[in-house]
Amino acid sequence: MNSQSLFDSNWYLETYQDVANSGINPLEHYQKFGKAEGRLPCANIAFELEKQLWHEGESFVNNLQGVIDTSVREYEVAYAHWALARWHANYGNWLAARKYIDIIIDNALQPGLPQNQGPTLLVLSVLCECHEFEKARSLLEQSSLLQKESVDYFLARCLLDRSESGGAKNALADLNTMYTKRGLTKFDMAYGQLSLDTLKPSADVSADIEVKKDPLVSVVIPSYNSSSGLATAVHSLLAQTWRNLEIIIVDDASTDDSLKVAEQLSDLDSRIKVYKQHTNQGAYIARNVGLSYAKGDFITVHDADDYSHCQKIQLQVEALQNNVEACASVSHWARCTTDLKFGTWRQEASWVHRNVSSLMFRRSVFDSLGYWDAVSVNADTEYYYRILSGFGEASIIEVKQGVPLAFGRTESGSLTQNANTHFRTQFKGVRKDYMDAAHQWHNSKDQLSDLYMPFKSKERLFDAPEYIKREVCFLSGVKGLKSSGNLDTPYYLGQQNSTKQDRAVLLCAHMAGETLYGAERSFIDMAKALHDGNKKLIIALPAHASADYRNELLKYCSALVVVPYTWWQAGKKDPSEIVKQLEHVINEFNVKLVAANTLVISAPLVAVKELNLPTIMHVRELPEHDPDLCELLNTSAAAIKSKLDDAADVYIANSICTASYISQPSKSHVLYNTVNVDEFDIPLPKTTDGLTRFALISSNTPKKGVDDFIRLAKRAVVVCPNARFLLVGPVNEYIQSLTKRMPSNIEVCGYKASPQEALKEADVVLNLSNFQESFGRTVSEAMAAKRPVIAYRWGAIPELIDNGINGYLVPFSDIEGLLSRVKVLIDDAEFRHALGMAAKQKMIDKFRFESFSKTINKIYGGYLDV
Repeated sequence: MNSQSLFDSNWYLETYQDVANSGINPLEHYQKFGKAEGRLPCANIAFELEKQLWHEGESFVNNLQGVIDTSVREYEVAYAHWALARWHANYGNWLAARKYIDIIIDNALQPGLPQNQGPTLLVLSVLCECHEFEKARSLLEQSSLLQKESVDYFLARCLLDRSESGGAKNALADLNTMYTKRGLTKFDMAYGQLSLDTLKPSADVSADIEVKKDPLVSVVIPSYNSSSGLATAVHSLLAQTWRNLEIIIVDDASTDDSLKVAEQLSDLDSRIKVYKQHTNQGAYIARNVGLSYAKGDFITVHDADDYSHCQKIQLQVEALQNNVEACASVSHWARCTTDLKFGTWRQEASWVHRNVSSLMFRRSVFDSLGYWDAVSVNADTEYYYRILSGFGEASIIEVKQGVPLAFGRTESGSLTQNANTHFRTQFKGVRKDYMDAAHQWHNSKDQLSDLYMPFKSKERLFDAPEYIKREVCFLSGVKGLKSSGNLDTPYYLGQQNSTKQDRAVLLCAHMAGETLYGAERSFIDMAKALHDGNKKLIIALPAHASADYRNELLKYCSALVVVPYTWWQAGKKDPSEIVKQLEHVINEFNVKLVAANTLVISAPLVAVKELNLPTIMHVRELPEHDPDLCELLNTSAAAIKSKLDDAADVYIANSICTASYISQPSKSHVLYNTVNVDEFDIPLPKTTDGLTRFALISSNTPKKGVDDFIRLAKRAVVVCPNARFLLVGPVNEYIQSLTKRMPSNIEVCGYKASPQEALKEADVVLNLSNFQESFGRTVSEAMAAKRPVIAYRWGAIPELIDNGINGYLVPFSDIEGLLSRVKVLIDDAEFRHALGMAAKQKMIDKFRFESFSKTINKIYGGYLDV
């Protein structure tokens, strides 16, 4: 519905009749809903359209603007201003929000606006972001709706003091007045600076507070890449007036210094215990790990980047001690930036809200209801409502309502800010769909025991949106290992429906990155080829991969296991725990053949030796010409080759060049990587600027030849002015360090999510690797897309490119040779096109998927039969 048709239709009349036609007394409806929302006892189109805006998205912005432009009802116009201002503020579009707040500033009491603090708080946020501090301070002191002694008043003063001058003392005084007026202790700040990380309880006041010791409270902190805020969170717990705590930090396979920070904190206080996940499994699974270790009479959680007031735990425990009918308590919180600027994602009546993550429950609740759901978001809300469903509406009590006993740090990268999981999706999207399913499950159960959720369930108790599912099953821990509690093996059920239980293959990847480069795409091709009814395919990854990579692999396998094996290094043995874990996987899935995807992993092959099963190693490296690889493995090329002598029963090389390196013809096969030519039917770029574009597509590391690319571009500035050079790949620190050296004819394009996207703007592709490649994935994909390739004549590249027929080969580091080929392909577009057509034909003739699939299945099948 557009804004014009809105007022040409009978929509007004129909909306007015909605309540009456429902059989509900309109006055009762108004008292229950309209009055609470500050609306008149009649239909308000702006209110209805705002609901659609949050449910359906930005397309309804124009409809609300239409209300402002054409409605004759002042209350509708006022509400439309409020609705649009908070919509834009939610996205941080402060200048857009600024357009709609004057009507609220002029008269916050006018009909149509919510008659609460919400509009005033919203206006204060917008004015501060737009640096209109004088107007904001005037509004703060004169507002008739923002009560002078309210919590929000003091939070707003703190926001204004921090925004206007950064005044630490005044802002701290604002917070302290807020707390002392409510009988709570004050804050001090460390180092004379005020931030979430420098807050601490006032020494004078906290000394007068009675220290509580019993009973034990377990606080679980899930931690993932939280090194910047973890210490703040933990120190706020160590400063609690309730002293009898155990603080359980579960590091969810962080890639930063979080684990190190956690271990340093545990050295400071014996109450802190640290557990490490070997693979990243999400905050709620990490919580469940902590919950399994918790010994407390009361159990609660704490986010790794938040700050708790020193009396929070005490107040929540005492609330339960004083109310034997209640089985859980929650407190309230406010969200703020690190420098203590308060606000909220969608302005409601207050900046203070119930903190579901503060839920503290008796051990009896855990015994009855079990663990959190293993999803990405909202499992704490589900647990909250599971308690209400199981124990009744009065089972959870709220402590110090409207007073923030915690500050939640706002970060743009969190799941609450992610577009697919943002809080907005509680209106329409994954959060709403999830909670609808959860409520249905709660309501369908008659017995408390029916609501019990185990830690490691093999099937979901109710459905959840695919985007937030953590569909992880677990193999039980390896018997006999002291740390088996941390070595339960997560696995995902795949879509392969093979009945060949006695023909199971374990295919082990060497990488599980967040982005899909050649290694990941080649591994997907292998899984796809081995996906047939004559074998059961089990895939092993060394870590939890991106959802896109994992979901693609699950199409072709029966199960995908995650075991934290690493690349081998000279002088180091594969950890016995990991080897035993792999043995356990092999036995559980009745594996009959184990294959390692490259020579850099050895743990799977070590694990299978004791079981006397055949092994296959795919070799995709040329260590003699790859010093970076030798450095990573901490050994020489000769030592790597020596290790290959008895590493596996059979070797599969990805080129003749690689097979020659292995030098074991009796047990070697050559299997080129495949290219699905149909997927690379990409039109050549159509440009009107007369330029020819030469692309280097890579991971943008030094060994990929970026320096040579820059040298070539510099020479081409004068010799080939019609050439443009596209650098396609991640803009990492190395690339950033080179930008000042790059001539104007280079365009840094950044990482592209697919090879098709990377190739789209290229006329010609360059391969300038400073090491000998064993195949050349980017080269083959470019050729499949009818892009001729200019590359160095070494490694396996000459097996792909026939010089002068479907591309060009030049000696290594021959910049002048590269330049002459660039000039030829600029000057002769027809010849360039002919080379591209010939390149595609070679891919069709030599590298089709059908041929690749037939060959790999013949090799694997032969060893399965043996």
